[in-house]
Amino acid sequence: MEILIYGTINSVSLFLISVGFSFVYGISRIPNFAHGSLYCLTGFAVWFALNVLHLSYPVCIILGIGLTAIVGALIYRLVLIRVSGMPTSEIIASYAVGLAIMEALRCLGFKGKNAYLGEYENMIAVNGVNLRCKEKDIVGVFGANSAGKSSLMYAISGIILDIKKKEEMIGGERISLFGKVYFKGEDITYLPPSKRAELGIVLCPERRRIFSESSVMENLLIGGYLANKRQAKETLEYVFQIFPELWKIRKRAAGFLSGGEQQMLAIGRALMAQPKLLLLDEPLLGLSPKIQKRLIKTIVQIRDERDITILIAEQYARPVLPVVDYAYIIENGSIVLEGNSEDVMNNPDARSAYFGV
Repeated sequence: MEILIYGTINSVSLFLISVGFSFVYGISRIPNFAHGSLYCLTGFAVWFALNVLHLSYPVCIILGIGLTAIVGALIYRLVLIRVSGMPTSEIIASYAVGLAIMEALRCLGFKGKNAYLGEYENMIAVNGVNLRCKEKDIVGVFGANSAGKSSLMYAISGIILDIKKKEEMIGGERISLFGKVYFKGEDITYLPPSKRAELGIVLCPERRRIFSESSVMENLLIGGYLANKRQAKETLEYVFQIFPELWKIRKRAAGFLSGGEQQMLAIGRALMAQPKLLLLDEPLLGLSPKIQKRLIKTIVQIRDERDITILIAEQYARPVLPVVDYAYIIENGSIVLEGNSEDVMNNPDARSAYFGV
């Protein structure tokens, strides 16, 4: 169903863009259909026929060519021939009606979905993902580069809303979001990331994102802005307990730390924000096997001692999968396999893709 909603919305959008170009060409009496929007519309039809209807590739190509010809002819007959004689007010009014229909379809898509779908321009980043984290569990999301792991983390933490707003302000990349995000039974789909952090959803981002010119201690104190004085003191002591290396270098600028030390600092900073759901985005990236084992052991320790639910998005499944309570495999933005760690480890496809056996 989400594919149908997505296809309808985007097909209508692309068609209206095509018609909009045609209005301009019609007014100026220049017959020109060599713009990408028309072909994007039929391109989606080819993809739909190939991946959803499972038609053969030659049949899909023939359908695409035929649909391009039909749509082009319709635009020519319904728009190009007539538009040059229409008053400008009627042209604008008819186009406005089309835009209203597109927005109505978009609203229908928001109301009819529970699975999450996020799209950057014409590329789907996260498609129909239903993911659940039980309280005090460690849940793993595994996938290759560009599988949609970070986009999923941005969706849960709410950062994608800020990215979307920024892109709209500068007229940049168009980002479309569908679906629902729930936290403890509450719908937080449109809650900004700052409010989600107050609820306890805290992201430890990919590649650490520490404040390199600030000291280790300053980075940790910045992370504790949501904590009261007692919580900040207690959590700071706990961070130095699980990562004693940070205590020895607490006055050092964070930019001069090793990769492992920076990751410890990033996790410690996230803990200072008093998380109830801790999102770890590729915490093992670029680290040696020794440090990876150390961090995995510490992550389990944090769950057990702090009663924090942890969601890990990671490319390297081998060291993480044995400690998770539930695992999801994501490919091209969609969940292709899920189950407890033992089931996933015993799956032949997962073993071949992530364990080389």
